[in-house]
Amino acid sequence: MEVAEGAAAGPAKASVEVNTHDAEPKRSLPAWDEAAAIELLEHHVRRWALADADGTWMLAHGALALGPTAPTANGPSVVDALLATMQLMQRDGRRWPSVGGSSGDGTLRDPHPDHTLATLLALGVPRTRAIAVDGATYTLDDAIAGAARSFVPPQGDAWGEAAWSLIVLVEAATLEPALARDAVGTPLDARGLLRASAQALVDAGAFLDAARSSGDAPPPKRKQGVWGQPCGGLHWIDAIAIGVARLDDAAARASLARAVETLAYRVQIEGALYDELRGRAPPQFVVPLWVQELKFFGHVLELAPRLERAGTPLRGAVVSEVRRRLLTAIGALDRLGAFASVDDTRRQTPQLYRDLVGDAAHALAALRPPAPLNQPAAAGARAPRR
Repeated sequence: MEVAEGAAAGPAKASVEVNTHDAEPKRSLPAWDEAAAIELLEHHVRRWALADADGTWMLAHGALALGPTAPTANGPSVVDALLATMQLMQRDGRRWPSVGGSSGDGTLRDPHPDHTLATLLALGVPRTRAIAVDGATYTLDDAIAGAARSFVPPQGDAWGEAAWSLIVLVEAATLEPALARDAVGTPLDARGLLRASAQALVDAGAFLDAARSSGDAPPPKRKQGVWGQPCGGLHWIDAIAIGVARLDDAAARASLARAVETLAYRVQIEGALYDELRGRAPPQFVVPLWVQELKFFGHVLELAPRLERAGTPLRGAVVSEVRRRLLTAIGALDRLGAFASVDDTRRQTPQLYRDLVGDAAHALAALRPPAPLNQPAAAGARAPRR
């Protein structure tokens, strides 16, 4: 089946009505129509990502795509729903709110450490926001300090799973000195952690740099290095970009610039890889491959403005190619019925369902970034420039 139409001549408008949780889009989406893509994605993210008030990971994706005031299917805003899933953590006599445990379907509420907290910060939720847990009242600052106290620095590629923790640690650098402490109680060195993570990111992509520099054929994709990290290490790059912009660290920025060159190379080779794989894939793997393309190009496009704010932008031609490939993937998934059959996918292949809805949320946030809440100045002074 032919599913890619990147060379179609001229945009054709599609009217898609998506104003409620239950309304279905009325027409199929042209791959090259960005406005229709946004409407289609919004419908499905609103319908599925906000459906379960106990599904923290999915709610966080819905919030990043639709904004902090978006209502969940059960009524509360998505931020209120996220805060309601927090539980009390304890260590060395200290208590703080965090996310743990499992949701009603038995899956972890949020499998990534500090992902929910990093999401709340990205949404602009005030750090003084009250969080009621077990009869006591805490704030986001308490959650940030607790995350810093419980963080154990990883080694090498393991930084990829710690991406969201790094975002929180960078924010912890602005806490009052008595709160900005690491796991052994010494003053938190957020700048040093940022530099270590940025260098580890460069090391994790060294095998790709070698192929790019030598002109050799791209290496096979076998979950090695940066490819083995959550979402191909793109959240790791994102965390470094956020940290560089926040702390204005020259050493980490230099490492990030190298990682951005590697990312531009990945845009080139991974697009070709997906094309090649779909050309010989059995029919049952075509939709999952398009979902992986939705994941990669949606995350990269979402990342692009943060790289620019960090002073390490992707080249304009690369961003244009990423946008084109993303819209093509959305159109292909629509024509193949992937969006129309989300409920069947949820029952039959839960991981593909989470990938489809979660990556649709990232794509929507990339194409139409939501406005965050107004965030007051953080407590304490911003870290000095070095």
